[in-house]
Amino acid sequence: AFIQGSPMNQSSLMALKPGESPRLLHEETAFFGTFSIAPSGQLVAIEDWGEHPHQIKILDLRREQFRSVNAQGPNHGPVWDPASETIYYTSTRNEVQEIYRYALKTGVEERILMNLDLIDIWVCGLGKEGQTLIFNAEKEGERADLYLIDLSGKDPVRQLTNTPWSEWGMKLSPDNRWAVYSSERDMKRGYEIYINRFPEMNQEIRLSQSGGEEPAWLPDGAGIYYRNESKWVRVDLNLAGDQPEISGRQLFFEGDYVNVWGPSHDIFPNGEVLVLTLEEWVPPREIDVIVNALPRN
Repeated sequence: AFIQGSPMNQSSLMALKPGESPRLLHEETAFFGTFSIAPSGQLVAIEDWGEHPHQIKILDLRREQFRSVNAQGPNHGPVWDPASETIYYTSTRNEVQEIYRYALKTGVEERILMNLDLIDIWVCGLGKEGQTLIFNAEKEGERADLYLIDLSGKDPVRQLTNTPWSEWGMKLSPDNRWAVYSSERDMKRGYEIYINRFPEMNQEIRLSQSGGEEPAWLPDGAGIYYRNESKWVRVDLNLAGDQPEISGRQLFFEGDYVNVWGPSHDIFPNGEVLVLTLEEWVPPREIDVIVNALPRN
């Protein structure tokens, strides 16, 4: 006798403007993972953990349709190039984890050669010209550090941080002069958020006060916001001078939204934030009984 199984963690895509109620972005529910909004605001690349191996899908908001990325897997952590035509992601194949890119128009996939012995690779994003790719990764027995790839091939891989604590989830400012990321440098209640001059990485300033992770830039570059459990905090910044000025810190929005492995939110060019909500699970009310299910010896 058994209770019929039911997926308990399918989720829905929701878009919200801080201070307003969220709206359903698409009717389809799935075992969604982390996601990334294209700079055009018309496409969303999102993990689907219901696929075997799990894959990345593209949601076209104009057509209100999903389509799959035809690549081997498992694939995870998609990010977009500035032209909204190519996605970059991490894939594990034959027990080797590497970074790939996939051109949507041609369906051609290409491996990004790094020639480094790294594990737990996570692509963070690209610079405004599309030639700089940022990722975090670990060396065996060490914490996560931040890395840069020059996609033009002039300076293939550069290690940005080399510390005894983890740094991850770096995002570049719209003008590429500053980077924001999570770090455990001062971790007491959890990770904290830092801003640093890019690419020098020589002017680190802590922005959060009591924990934070998953930072992202506001579309106009006027500040950042980050997640702290069920609250999202906005930090206004003045980056006109050599020294960043914090001009305000306040609650951006809050809610019991899904915290997936990796970034669990992203922001549209119009300022709407994309999050995931869990579908309500209805407990089963029937027990199935199979008579003579097992053969007798």
